[in-house]
Amino acid sequence: MEGEKPAQEAAQTPPVFGSSDPQVGQADLLEKKEKELKELNDKYLRLSAEFENYKKRTSREQLDFMKYAFEPVLREYLPLLDNLERALFHSKESKDLNKLNEGLQLMIKQCQEVLSRFEVSPIPAKGEPFDPAKHQAISQVETDEFPDNHVAEEVSKGYYFKDRVLRPAMVSVSRKKQE
Repeated sequence: MEGEKPAQEAAQTPPVFGSSDPQVGQADLLEKKEKELKELNDKYLRLSAEFENYKKRTSREQLDFMKYAFEPVLREYLPLLDNLERALFHSKESKDLNKLNEGLQLMIKQCQEVLSRFEVSPIPAKGEPFDPAKHQAISQVETDEFPDNHVAEEVSKGYYFKDRVLRPAMVSVSRKKQE
């Protein structure tokens, strides 16, 4: 029975970290856990506040981006506007329509160059099969020049922006002449 007594005593006293008094060990452990909880709560509150600030900042940045998104496009078109104003001014002084025509052709070319820099390209229309995804029919024309249901005339150019239709071409669609 002597061998059983030390085992019984060991079973009655719970293992405590560095103390023979169980109350002192639990109080230290509780204090340590409360301190850890407070630190984690503070960390959580700081992270929560930082995240709220991040959301507000990104929202402001997004609004600013949308507000000024067209700035590069507008900056590219200002020289075109300058040239149009010059052409109007010179058209009042000079009656030479050939020079005015040349100036207008240069401005159209300049406008097309600006559009191409922003990946805007014309939609092919005349002679193409009619496609409602990129052509908007405004009339039908009886003709033998084009096969049935092809674009006979382009009234207004259509344009792609990258891979999307920016504006469909307004067209007249061919129809075989009735005999």
